[in-house]
Order: sequence, then structure tokens, then C-alpha cells
Amino acid sequence: MAPDEDVPLLPEESSGEQAVLYAPPNFFSPFVLGTLGCVLASILLMPLLGFLITGLLFTFAIVLLSGGKLRSALIFSPLAAIAIYAMFAYGFRVPLPRGILG
Repeated sequence: MAPDEDVPLLPEESSGEQAVLYAPPNFFSPFVLGTLGCVLASILLMPLLGFLITGLLFTFAIVLLSGGKLRSALIFSPLAAIAIYAMFAYGFRVPLPRGILG
């Protein structure tokens, strides 16, 4: 197909196909605002609480905001926080804030 050829954006009505229209993203949705709030809270809490506690709280909130269940958030959050901490602290040798765990 040549690039200058007219290509219909929607299927023909006679073809029997249904058009799928997508709405533009809503930047003020509860998920987006909640995620931004979680990032801001993490930035503010990281020096005080340290990476492990802040990471646990962050992943817990993100799982719940994403529609996950409480049980899956309780299981996933500590595992993710510990895995990310181990990857950065031991794998990449990047020091992370220890906070109250000192």
C-alpha cells in the first residue's frame, strides 16, 4: 500500500465490523492522582523511614490502586520491597536510605 493512499480511519459501515473508539487518557483519574500522591509521599518519607518501609508502603498502595485485593497486596508488597532492596544494595552496590531500621 502506498503511503499517499487514503486509508479509512474507521471500518466501512457495510463491512459488518464495529468501530472501536478510544477515549483520551484522563490525567485526573483517581488512579493517576493516587499514584502521584504515592510518589510524593515516598519522596517525603524515604529519608525518615528508609527504603524498605517506604517501598513496602508504596507497593502496597499501588497494588490496591491498581485493583488488587488486600491479600495479594499483603503478600506482594514485602516480597517486592525486599527484592528491590537486595537488587540495588547487593547487586548494583547502590546505598539506599536505611531510615529507622538503621
